Amino acid sequence: MPAAKERGPVRQRGGMVRQRGAARPLALMLAVVVWSWSWWALALRSGGSWLEFPNVVFTVLGMLGPLLVTAGFVAAGAWDAPSSAFWRDTFDPRRVAARWYAVALLLAALLAGVPVVLAALREGVAPWQVIEPSGSGAFLFVGALAGVVEEPAWRAYGQRALQVRVPVLLAALVIGVFWAAWHLPLFLIEGTYQASLGLGTEGFWTFNLALLAGSVVYAWLLGSAGGAAVVVVVYHALANVLRELWSVAGVERAELLVELALALVLVMLGWRWLRRTGGAAARTVAPRARA
Repeated sequence: MPAAKERGPVRQRGGMVRQRGAARPLALMLAVVVWSWSWWALALRSGGSWLEFPNVVFTVLGMLGPLLVTAGFVAAGAWDAPSSAFWRDTFDPRRVAARWYAVALLLAALLAGVPVVLAALREGVAPWQVIEPSGSGAFLFVGALAGVVEEPAWRAYGQRALQVRVPVLLAALVIGVFWAAWHLPLFLIEGTYQASLGLGTEGFWTFNLALLAGSVVYAWLLGSAGGAAVVVVVYHALANVLRELWSVAGVERAELLVELALALVLVMLGWRWLRRTGGAAARTVAPRARA
C-alpha cells in the first residue's frame, strides 16, 4: 500500500494558507443534529407551545445549535483557515460584491412571490387579495434570524468543506438531507410553522423536498458569489421574511415547484461547475485589496 501523502499547508490564491483535511463536515452536521434534537426533546417532554416557559428556552437553545456547534468546531481548529477568517467570510457584508445581494433578493422574491401569483390566478383575484400576512412579530424575528443561526453550519462550514471531497452538487444534496433531518422535531413542537404542516402530511413531504432542492440553490449562490457565506446568510433571512410578509395559506406545493424550477435552471447554467470537486467556494475567500 502506498504511503499516505503528508497533509501539510497549502497556499491558495490571495496568499492564504490552509491546513488540508482539518475540516470535519459530516461530524459537524451530526453534532448539530444531536445538539438540537436533545434540546427539542426536552420541549416535547414538557409539552405545550414553544413560546411557553420553559419550552421557549429549550426551543431557542435547539435553534442555536448550528451556530454554537460550528463555533465550537472552528474554535477547536477543525477548519481549514484561522477562525477569524471563517467568521469574516460568514458575516462581513463587504466580502461579497453588491450585485450578489441583488441576486439574493431576486431569488427570495421569486420564492415568495410566485406562489402568491399562482394562488391569485387560481382564485381569479389580484395577488394582494390572497396575501395573509403573519400577525406574529416572533415569526418574523425568528425567520430573519434563521440565516444567522443556521448558515454557519450548513453552507459556511458544511458545503464549503464537503465539496472539497465530493462534487458540489452531491455536497449540496447531502447538506439538504442533514438540513431536513435537523427540522424534524419541530413538526412535533406546538406553535412552530412545521407543526402547522403536520408530520407525514403532504405539507411535510413538500417542505422536506423543498429543502433538498433549495440546498442546490444555496450552493449555486455561494459558489457564484465567490465562496463567502455572508450572501447565503442574507438570502436565507430574506426568503424567510418575505414568505412571512407575503404568506398564502396552503402553498407548500407551489413553493416546492419554485424551488425545483430554480434548482433545475441553476443546475443547467452551472452544470460543469456543479460536477466538480473542490470548486471556488471551497476555499476561504481572500481579503479584498483596499482601493
